[in-house]
Amino acid sequence: SEVDAGESEQLTAYFFWAEKRFATPLERIRAELVWLASGRVDATRRDRGRVDALVARITADVAAMTGLTGYDQIKASPSEGKCRRCPFLPICREGAEYMPETARKRVLAGLREELG
Repeated sequence: SEVDAGESEQLTAYFFWAEKRFATPLERIRAELVWLASGRVDATRRDRGRVDALVARITADVAAMTGLTGYDQIKASPSEGKCRRCPFLPICREGAEYMPETARKRVLAGLREELG
């Protein structure tokens, strides 16, 4: 589904990267979100507050993840949409209970790959 370029956190991260990589002031950077199927093109810019807020949130998330010492500290919230795409489904108790057949298939596929 198409999202507004002004709301895209991914584009905000690209603004941060471009500012650092090219040593270019944020106000001189412009990005476009291009929808290939519809041909829609949304041009956008980001202000300092928006970029700094995303960097602060990512930094806090990384700090929180770095402090984890065990599986029991992670609260799972299984749903079909999340579990179907999650690479941790084969080792997630809650996900395996929610989608047992999908988890079993992934475990078997991983074993086949390891055994060649």
